[in-house]
Amino acid sequence: MTKSKYIRTVIITLIFCGVIGTGIAAYLFFLNREPSTASARIEFTFDGASDSLAPNGIRFNPEEIRSEDNLAKALTNAGLDGKYTPEQLRASLTVSGVYPEDFLDQVKHFRSLLDFQSSSGNTFSSYHPSLFRIVLNNTFDSSITSASQNALLEAILTAYTASFAEKSGYNLDTKYYDDLFASTDLDFIKQLEFIEQEIERLVVYAREMAAKEPDLKIEGHGFDDIALRFQNLSDTLVAQLKSNLQVNGLAKKPQRLLTQYEYTLLDMRLQIEVKKQHLANLDNLIASFERNGNIYLTTDTNSTVLDGNSSQTYNQLINLRKKLTDDISNLTSQSAVYQKWINALSRDKQVVADSGLSESSTDVLPSLDDITEKTEAVEGISDSQIATFQAQVDTIHDVLNQIVADFKTFLTAYNEDNINPGTVSVSAIEYEAPSLFSFSFIKQAIKTSIPVCFLGFIFCLLILLPKMKQRFLH
Repeated sequence: MTKSKYIRTVIITLIFCGVIGTGIAAYLFFLNREPSTASARIEFTFDGASDSLAPNGIRFNPEEIRSEDNLAKALTNAGLDGKYTPEQLRASLTVSGVYPEDFLDQVKHFRSLLDFQSSSGNTFSSYHPSLFRIVLNNTFDSSITSASQNALLEAILTAYTASFAEKSGYNLDTKYYDDLFASTDLDFIKQLEFIEQEIERLVVYAREMAAKEPDLKIEGHGFDDIALRFQNLSDTLVAQLKSNLQVNGLAKKPQRLLTQYEYTLLDMRLQIEVKKQHLANLDNLIASFERNGNIYLTTDTNSTVLDGNSSQTYNQLINLRKKLTDDISNLTSQSAVYQKWINALSRDKQVVADSGLSESSTDVLPSLDDITEKTEAVEGISDSQIATFQAQVDTIHDVLNQIVADFKTFLTAYNEDNINPGTVSVSAIEYEAPSLFSFSFIKQAIKTSIPVCFLGFIFCLLILLPKMKQRFLH
């Protein structure tokens, strides 16, 4: 055998080993075949996204893409709710944050390597990425096509972005206000008080939006105009009807309302007595400060001296006294109002006296049952009065509905400006399936073939080279 034949034999052996290695790689590749994947990226670019805060200030979590509600909605929209379950998809779906390439370089700007090692974990945990990679691994249906897998992931992302826009934007639940007006359990005045409170919340809501987005205008009007309309409704129609009910003592169940007012009035008077006692004690402290420069706090066991030379201490005492007097004044005014309401509801103008309630009563609060037994029975109002009240309430309801509808229009415009494909964007879906032409197979084939070829080369050295050496020696 000539030298060229020996070389050719070595080459053929190596090629044969390479083929065997590739065959082994192919067998192992298909034996442990990885599932096909459909992947996409979702990015949040609105203000606050880097802090995981939605436009309405509520914290959001992209892991909700894997929630049962979102997956169930996606399956229903895609018409696959009878074929797959949310549990199947959840196990096959991953959501992972994408960190900037220079993130570690930024983190390493610590004073020392020790600082970096001790702080890097906290830095990673405190960083909130705004870009996420979503991967749907096909571990649930071996017969699904690439187009169907891509369409399923698209349905999942579409359901999430729609839900995100709904939850993370500013909205109003109009059904809540309809239910409030439809309530028949509340008495007239209580129903109006709840309506008044809700309108006040709407005023605050609209003013917050006006501060957040003062430049948003629709036909020349903004959020501040919405707030003004809510406030005018409360100050006019609601206030007038409420005043009419209170002055004339109109109620569905006057006896129950009368009892509530009496109990509230007694509680106010007890608060006044307590605050008056506190005020008297405070006046004694201030007088002691002015005479001796020291303030004495005395208990049953000891006496404590406070430094009276501090102007800050004196100012605090004066501010506390002012607050007490203001509280007493407010409670006195409120109790006078409740007294008028009680008089309007009762036939006897001395209901307080008849009920055992006095101007300076400091007794323990009686139960509602005790008060009810002492109050006179009061007749209810006529059907015509109820109809008149209901008509006025319906007018308030209609006006409120119109303002709420306009408010929702403004909120929708704000949401569209802040939550849209430009601020919550989804990339094109990429499909990847393992094949003999994929990078993963080529990588595995190389890793498997090299050892086999090396063994073939060793074989050539051990078998062929001795023969070549013997032939050349002869």
